Amino acid sequence: MGFSENLIALGFFGLIFNWKLDVKYYFGESGVNAGRVLDRTFWDALPIFLEQRWADILFALFIMVWFFLYRLAVKSEMQILVSLYSRINPPHDWEKTIGARMIPLLSIGLTIAFFGLALTMDYLPLFCLIMLVLNMQDAMGNNILRKNLVRHFLKPEFNPHESDLLGPFIKERRTIALEYWVWKPQIERVSLMMFGTLAAFLAATAQPVFGIKVWPYTANFMIIAVILANEAIMSRWRIERDLALEDIEARQDKFERSMNRESAEADGTNTT
Repeated sequence: MGFSENLIALGFFGLIFNWKLDVKYYFGESGVNAGRVLDRTFWDALPIFLEQRWADILFALFIMVWFFLYRLAVKSEMQILVSLYSRINPPHDWEKTIGARMIPLLSIGLTIAFFGLALTMDYLPLFCLIMLVLNMQDAMGNNILRKNLVRHFLKPEFNPHESDLLGPFIKERRTIALEYWVWKPQIERVSLMMFGTLAAFLAATAQPVFGIKVWPYTANFMIIAVILANEAIMSRWRIERDLALEDIEARQDKFERSMNRESAEADGTNTT
């Protein structure tokens, strides 16, 4: 995930939220930009905009921040997966990977789903349905990952090579990976998130379908609560995982420095 990709995503979100928040209605054709900081009409319109659309603004910002946090977490986890295999004998059978055809589709689907959330932020029933699709993609991706990790770790050919001095550290990382992706209740976590999303869907349809009057932003804040609860659980698990990995990284770094020192001393001895 490079800077350019972030910039493109930010631009897309900006265009969508500009439209959904009726920015032109409040600020005129010029909209919101750095050049209007000294424009008095901008500052006159800002309090009205914030007063009338504060909940929508908060919801839009929440969706955008969640997208970038989600992508950052995926990037971090990809780096961890790479560290689970020896550089001497890494797996080369991509075509035989469980769900090989689904993985690129899930990746594209996640991005599309987030932009779909931005586009439907003002129509909560459809927003909730897209959330459910995102939850299902999360569950499918996690299931594929779990199956592949267990499958590869059980194959002797994917054990760290005997000549790989970093093999013990790789095995320790694998234990942590299994704890995080396989033994943690990931599927149960996603299921709870889906139930929460369904509850928000019922809140969003309560008045138009069932005639039950609710606060207009009830479903919005239910969705925010569901996502925050999910992120709190994931953050706790990730902190545990990352602390354990940092300990391994520190010990591996110390080991590699000692090996380099011994190698340098041996070279010096041979030279003399």
